[in-house]
Amino acid sequence: MRTRRDRIIAEARKLAASDAPPPSPDELASAKADAERYKADYIAACELVAKMHAAAIGEVRGPIRGVVEDVEDLRARYLRLSEVLARRNEREGED
Repeated sequence: MRTRRDRIIAEARKLAASDAPPPSPDELASAKADAERYKADYIAACELVAKMHAAAIGEVRGPIRGVVEDVEDLRARYLRLSEVLARRNEREGED
């Protein structure tokens, strides 16, 4: 199985062997600007997910099983506790 690095190297070799002209300075500048924007978008998305995870679980820490799985675990605990409290309230109402 080829790694991402292997695929990038293969693509670079293919481009180097092609007859395509090298990118112009404007194309390089545009590509660099795109790369910076993509990096900023990626970092912002990571920060947003971290904030959502912290809001969902009530503290700032890394995920135990994964962000989605931690929120599912929290919801499951909440539902179990809600069921226990509902049964307790029903029993108290029967007395």
